[in-house]
Amino acid sequence: MTLRTTLTRFLLLLAFASAYPQESINFSLRYRPEKQYTQTISQSYKVHFTYDGSTESLKQLKEQGTEAPKGMEGSNVTSVIIKTGKLKADRSFPVTVAYENVPMVEGRKIIPAGTVIHGHATERKPLVFDSITTVGMDKKFKENMLDIMSTTLNQITYPDDKTLKVGESVTQEIPLNLPIPGISAAMNFRIVYTLTRIDGHLAYFDITQTYEMESATLQNEMRASGSGSGKMVCDTRQGFFHLMETQSSLQLDLGKSGGAGDDLRLNCIMEIGQKYEVVISDL
Repeated sequence: MTLRTTLTRFLLLLAFASAYPQESINFSLRYRPEKQYTQTISQSYKVHFTYDGSTESLKQLKEQGTEAPKGMEGSNVTSVIIKTGKLKADRSFPVTVAYENVPMVEGRKIIPAGTVIHGHATERKPLVFDSITTVGMDKKFKENMLDIMSTTLNQITYPDDKTLKVGESVTQEIPLNLPIPGISAAMNFRIVYTLTRIDGHLAYFDITQTYEMESATLQNEMRASGSGSGKMVCDTRQGFFHLMETQSSLQLDLGKSGGAGDDLRLNCIMEIGQKYEVVISDL
């Protein structure tokens, strides 16, 4: 897996949440039965690389003519339609996730257009995936993708429902073990939603984010930390947001695993902008 592909998948995981005044709202974020959520995710990124190490190590690199990888810059748009079915006796309901548009990486789409993921949701575990329907996807990659999405999303729970007044906050802690093939990655997200104003059924929030990650392969180890901020507009009637924008900065540090005396590390600084637009309709 190339560095560009690894970083793009990481971005996707990151990637893969009015009329009258009121004094408070019931803060709730979760999918509901018999709804369609049409989501458009716009993402931009800038990536810059440098080498770090002892004077001797950097001198040796220069003598070898080795340079840091070229930086990357780009943007992409992903379109997803999520449909939920009727509520069952066990309080679960079926879910399908259809990918209408996905970004290209190295000349090919990571997820073929028309791919549909099938699963179910419950009151506390929003999405659990069972199978994938697709054309043109390698069987092994399909199995890996289902495992990644199922394992990752199964670790996420939405914040508990809470009545908030303007100026109050709710915090979401998301510890994740990312099952990327060939990579062991443990990540921790912390997101704080602060209610800034209420306008009818729309609630406006400021968002602050912090995250840390430790990752390792057989050859390399990687550490990452970062922070971000943004805005969210939540539709209190639907219990879900219809707009969220964030700007984040992430620093990754990549080095050799178990390489005593090998102090050379590759530093990566990523600037990420994300915009989520959601249109919710009844089925």
